[in-house]
Amino acid sequence: MYSVWVDIFNTTMQLVEKHVINKSHKYWLECDQLCLDSNKIRNQGLYIQRQSWFYGHGVIQFGKTELHKNIDALMKQTACYHNLPAFLAQQVMKSVNEEWTSFFNAIKQWKLDKSGFSGRPKPPKYKPRNTGRYKVTYPQTRAYKKAKINGIIHPYKTDIRIQSKHSHDYDCVRIIPATGCYVIEVVYTVKQEKYAVNTDNNYIAAIDLGINNLAAVTTNKPGFQPILINGRPIKSINNRYNKFISKLRSINKKLHGLHWSNRMELMTRRRNHQIDSYLHRASRLLIKILTCQGINTLVIGLNPDWKRNCNMGKRTNQKFVSLPHKKFVDMLTYKGLLVGIKVCIREESYTSKSSFLELDDIPELGNKPRSWKPNGTRIKRGLYRSKSGLINADVNASYNILRKEFPDAFSQGIKGCVVQPRSVNVPGYKHKPSYCRIACKFPRLCVILTQTK
Repeated sequence: MYSVWVDIFNTTMQLVEKHVINKSHKYWLECDQLCLDSNKIRNQGLYIQRQSWFYGHGVIQFGKTELHKNIDALMKQTACYHNLPAFLAQQVMKSVNEEWTSFFNAIKQWKLDKSGFSGRPKPPKYKPRNTGRYKVTYPQTRAYKKAKINGIIHPYKTDIRIQSKHSHDYDCVRIIPATGCYVIEVVYTVKQEKYAVNTDNNYIAAIDLGINNLAAVTTNKPGFQPILINGRPIKSINNRYNKFISKLRSINKKLHGLHWSNRMELMTRRRNHQIDSYLHRASRLLIKILTCQGINTLVIGLNPDWKRNCNMGKRTNQKFVSLPHKKFVDMLTYKGLLVGIKVCIREESYTSKSSFLELDDIPELGNKPRSWKPNGTRIKRGLYRSKSGLINADVNASYNILRKEFPDAFSQGIKGCVVQPRSVNVPGYKHKPSYCRIACKFPRLCVILTQTK
């Protein structure tokens, strides 16, 4: 059984405020130089750690009193260590130590259970000397206090000034290298003072992720009409991006012998920003709907490594793999926790094959009995036929995800469950008319079920 619950009783959460620095920005050169110097220090510290590990001396743990003096003395002998202030260089070395600690923890876990890994974990590698960049972290104590009065974050010994809403209560500031830009992240902590939803009811919602329908939302609340979040705009963004990248790569390879160019970098950055914007708007809309309906529990269907070994054809694979469903799930998770909605990640095997109208038993992944047979089948895209009638295929899968995690959610029957979905466009994106294609083609298939099972 694969089911992961997110702890709602953790009353604090770290969030990030992002500021994008493009190549035309006045802070670009300074951010670029800081990340270049940080990368040189990381490579030098990584070299010392790798040599110590290769020769059987173990990894020097940065932060221990005696060992800290040893590695600090070794790093001070290098020229790159003095390119940054001492506190920044030490932050880089702490990050190197965290990378090695994660590597050894992964090795231990891999030796105990190899099922969660695609191969043996590898040690941290170097970044390119001239083209590689690494993050820079400024703690809250390393900023000018006078600038905070005006709501400005001014990191120590830099000309960078960021207008922020959290200039008085942030934890740290990070400069992160990204595709064609730098992202200045202001990390701050949020407290969950009170919950916005009613925790006394037993209303549960479930989400089935897809391509044309980014999310199919159902609940066990009587009278709730299922919702299909339109996924075609984000699919269109990916299709357009893949088309132009393929064309540019072919031209660059023939004319210049290159696989990457500044134009491709610009298009990749724009595509990433468009997708992030769409996912944020979609997740905000979903959480708002669930809050208004008084839902206090959310189940999201997500199979482990479902995109690594998928075999749905060349075109469908390209459409499916390029959709960042995990990022969408993470957004729903933290936004749900902010309003007091408990979030569960559930393995969703056999939920599309089983019939919700017949309340079929849903087997677990790898434990399907030989005699198991569903009481329905998917006859075409978006349409599922069972013995009781027709139902939208995504709605059927979403209801089954809910039943799989909470078998008693429909213990009193499915009377009052609405199976006719309504398509919802994300605000700011009008790609298609807001209606359900299946419902319009089969107007009599979607009714409120009156039978009790």
